[in-house]
Amino acid sequence: MNKNCKEYISQVKLLFPIMGKREKKYIDDLSINLQDSFDESVSLEDIYESFGTPEETVNLYFSNTDMNYIIKRIRRSRMIKGCLAAISIVIIITLILFNIYIYEEHQIFKREEMINIETTIE
Repeated sequence: MNKNCKEYISQVKLLFPIMGKREKKYIDDLSINLQDSFDESVSLEDIYESFGTPEETVNLYFSNTDMNYIIKRIRRSRMIKGCLAAISIVIIITLILFNIYIYEEHQIFKREEMINIETTIE
């Protein structure tokens, strides 16, 4: 596959809001079709003329796909992103509190170290 075909595939991938098994299979089929249709010297404009722009390709996929599947996948991805964001916030807050505790303990240790200086008189 030449550089222009790879660029076209990457542009199509960027336009998908979700990437599940069906979408990956569609991308794989599209790349196989591109390999079969063109030789190594194809330009990006030739691909656009034959397959349409990446926006048209993705719109065609969504028009042929069940809307309930798409809505379900988008909701699931939102829920996963929300859970990951909540977990990340909890971890960050925990680390901040732990660092504050460690800093306070370090300050106490430094103060105790100054007080407990032993001197020996000969």
